[in-house]
Amino acid sequence: MKRFFILVILTVMVHSIFGQKLNALLTYRSFCDEELYPYIEFTFFFDGKSLVYAKNENNKYQAAIQITVEIKDSAAKEMYQKMDYILNSVEIENLTDADRPSVYDIQRVRVPAGECILNFKLKDLNSSDLPSVTSSSLNLNFSENTISTSPISLYKQLTEITTPDPMFDRYGFSTIPFFKPFIPEAYNQLFFAIEIYNTLKVLAPQKTVFARTYVRNANTKYVYNETIQMSKILTKNFTYYINKIDITNLPTGEYDLMFELFSEDSTTLYYVTSKYFQRENPKAIPPMQNYDNLSFIGSFVEKMNNLKDMKENVSCLYPIATMAEREFISSNIKIASLDQLRRFFYGFWINHAPLNPELEWQKYAAKVAFVNKEYGSTLMKGYLTDRGRVYLQYGPPNSIVEQPYDSHSYPYEMWQYFTIKEQSDVKFIFYNQNLASNIYELLHSDAIGELKDPFWKVKLSTRNTPIYNTDERDIEDYYGSSADEDYKYFK
Repeated sequence: MKRFFILVILTVMVHSIFGQKLNALLTYRSFCDEELYPYIEFTFFFDGKSLVYAKNENNKYQAAIQITVEIKDSAAKEMYQKMDYILNSVEIENLTDADRPSVYDIQRVRVPAGECILNFKLKDLNSSDLPSVTSSSLNLNFSENTISTSPISLYKQLTEITTPDPMFDRYGFSTIPFFKPFIPEAYNQLFFAIEIYNTLKVLAPQKTVFARTYVRNANTKYVYNETIQMSKILTKNFTYYINKIDITNLPTGEYDLMFELFSEDSTTLYYVTSKYFQRENPKAIPPMQNYDNLSFIGSFVEKMNNLKDMKENVSCLYPIATMAEREFISSNIKIASLDQLRRFFYGFWINHAPLNPELEWQKYAAKVAFVNKEYGSTLMKGYLTDRGRVYLQYGPPNSIVEQPYDSHSYPYEMWQYFTIKEQSDVKFIFYNQNLASNIYELLHSDAIGELKDPFWKVKLSTRNTPIYNTDERDIEDYYGSSADEDYKYFK
């Protein structure tokens, strides 16, 4: 099959910002309008429980957030655009956590093509806390001479309308977006949309192309055949493509929604892109391959003939395993025979790395050896520790701050990842309550799906200071305590 596409850099970034008590999620994505002029769409979401609601002139409670966004050229010299405005919540009568609604907003800003720098500052105007500040870059490299697409957008609902809302509605459709790439159990239909650019210019008028969409496991690349859909599209310079997929039987896990654009005869792939999402669906049974008849004879697994070593080899796969595979490991690691473990192990690597399973296992085994040495002890293998699991699951962090001797806190480490899937500026905080060992527990992270504890600063400092107020989230200003400063270092 010929491939006739150039990868266009279309960035979808998610920032989780935890500045003091403000819990905010912002995304920014690059699009083209119908005239193929690039613009950035910003989405802001603020957790109502993290906002301070104060009485306004109407004697009602209301939250207010100052949002400042600077868009500069790649050298950070020329200011393309600047947004600076106050976002107000709805007014409420009572002041309880249950009554505090979340606040969200969407802004779209035209910018020149190319790379730009984004500077964000978010401030709860009713709070004395300092603003949350972060920066990033974005490349709007839309080519006029190649087929490309926008990012895929996921929606809770998508219906045709006649009177659009300028914030959410697009091209005659009313949209209710998912602010996070997380699909709860309550949703059995996944609506999505994507913009397709330049098929008319690159191809010929009135030519037919095929769009194929499907869902695959984000880790194993297993394709759920029941989700595959094919649609005909006529060539245009701008096409707004919408569809939906039944996810009733899609089990809990991590997935990619794939979009592929083919020639009419299916011999040429013009473009491919994907959208990562997580699904919660405990009622659905994950498909588990039957390994009973899988032969490992003649493969690299045949030489693994020691039961104890084989159990270690299977156990260490847990950080990168799917939900179904983790269930198999947890249920069978102590009772399975050597051949059962070898069949599972071989099937695991065929699914995860079909092109070269032996090489991928060797590379992974080297990582396991590293975490065993760095994070393990005589009591626990490194891959069983929180630091080892995070390292194996997400890779090595981009930055690490170590504080083994903070006099007013437990020993701790702070890890930063520039990106994890679609999320950027992700942090993990590990601490060691047992000062005599090398075992650090995960205390807090802003990564999607990980342990999140808003009281992590207080818990970290309880080595010498008991917690009297369970609502207190900030470390007192102890001489020598550096945890808060270290956390801000990553901002």
